[in-house]
Amino acid sequence: MIHSEKLSTTAPTIRIGDRIRELAARHPERTAVIVPDAVGTAALTWGELDRTSDAAAGRLAAAGVGPGVLVAVRLPMGLDHVVATLAAWKLSATVLPLDPESTEREFAVLLDTAHPAVVVDTAPHDAVTTVPAAELWTAPQVDPAAFPAGTPRSAHATGGSTGRPRIILRRPDWVYPADDFPSAGDRAVGLDVGQVQLAMIPLHHAGFTKLYHGLALGHTVVLVPQVVPARIPELIERHRVNYFIIVPSLMRRLLAVPALREVDVSSVTTVHQSSAGAPPELKRAWMEVFPPETLYEGYSSQERIGALWIRGDEWLRHPGSVGRPVDCEVRVYREDGGVAAAGEVGEVFLRSRFTRQPSYLGDGPALPERDGFMSLGDAGFLDEEGYLHIVGRRAEMINVGGVKVYPAEVEEVLRQHPGVADVAVAARPHAVLGQAVHAVVVPAVADAPPAKADLRRHCQLLLSTAKMPLTYEFREAIPHTDTGKLRRSTLVGSPAATSG
Repeated sequence: MIHSEKLSTTAPTIRIGDRIRELAARHPERTAVIVPDAVGTAALTWGELDRTSDAAAGRLAAAGVGPGVLVAVRLPMGLDHVVATLAAWKLSATVLPLDPESTEREFAVLLDTAHPAVVVDTAPHDAVTTVPAAELWTAPQVDPAAFPAGTPRSAHATGGSTGRPRIILRRPDWVYPADDFPSAGDRAVGLDVGQVQLAMIPLHHAGFTKLYHGLALGHTVVLVPQVVPARIPELIERHRVNYFIIVPSLMRRLLAVPALREVDVSSVTTVHQSSAGAPPELKRAWMEVFPPETLYEGYSSQERIGALWIRGDEWLRHPGSVGRPVDCEVRVYREDGGVAAAGEVGEVFLRSRFTRQPSYLGDGPALPERDGFMSLGDAGFLDEEGYLHIVGRRAEMINVGGVKVYPAEVEEVLRQHPGVADVAVAARPHAVLGQAVHAVVVPAVADAPPAKADLRRHCQLLLSTAKMPLTYEFREAIPHTDTGKLRRSTLVGSPAATSG
């Protein structure tokens, strides 16, 4: 059983399930969720979404779901996921979205870590009470007045250094000020009520919060369970999409689609770039298709200790920055504990009025803390105008004979070479230096990779000796997770690596 704090406010509030009911009463026949595919379209109006999730809540309640109960939703992006999640929230449960592609071993580890009381899946499991998704659609209607009071919440699985996932309870809860749609924070990052949202990012990661917050804002959500880049421009034009979230790897794939420059994408007002910083040349290429004022890059985390945002036109004046604080303070500390000067690299710490140590289901590490500020482990610096620049994860720093090398700096230099389409850098063990820089390069022309000696000469002009890659290898693609994060740990160990 999970207990949570209620909103610390005397102003009227509304739970997300009640917000859905409010929107259904306001425009019951308007489309809430659409799933287009090659042969047709499945959709729910706001009235249908409210009634279907009410009935599904009755089915979950019969399985033991109620306030504070943890419900794992192991479903692909689609109407099943939306109905199951809203049904659990109408019972004031806590929803844990899981990767539907996880293996049985990975799923067993998550069960052992989070201990959900109920799992909603496409098939039953012997180890846990399971509600098949199909049964949510055949459940009889129930009276929503019988739903219990409580606080709807969500939790999210994130990678752990021990190989086991950490389950972080999301803050804030899924409860809103009743008359604050959109909030000032929404408006600051281009969100508004009634937008059309294209949902492409997996729902066991950042896509979850964006989709369901969008429903609270009354968005019509177009779900894309299988992302085929060649189809995205047509979907944007057909549905007059206003908003979507994207990761750098998908940005690159979309820019390679000729139709993106041929169809009408003028409806797009807001694009949130998430997961990892996009290389500068990628952002500039993106802003040649979509106006700079539509692109927002966010810097935040599941731990919710603070957030920074930067809009594209602002980024062009401060290239490489992740922005200035929206709801927090930023402080950069040197290794000796002193506060770093402008331009001086150190560990980045954030503080806001909501900052506190994360809450976990099961075990989880405390964040480093100084003077009420907390750190996610990133290294960076503040420029003279207070804009934050991230140079890399401290854990990814490469110690070359005592010289600290951050991969992002080396990657940025190598991407400037005309023969390099993409690159990633990691540490390789070295008998004398301790560690050396290893570069994995995707050639711009697959069958004509640049000469390693040419890459070395290019780096000599822009990097000190310790920062220059000692070894290179060529691959067809840089490994990323399904949410666009670099799998840096997979970059070393290949026998194909040779010295420069």
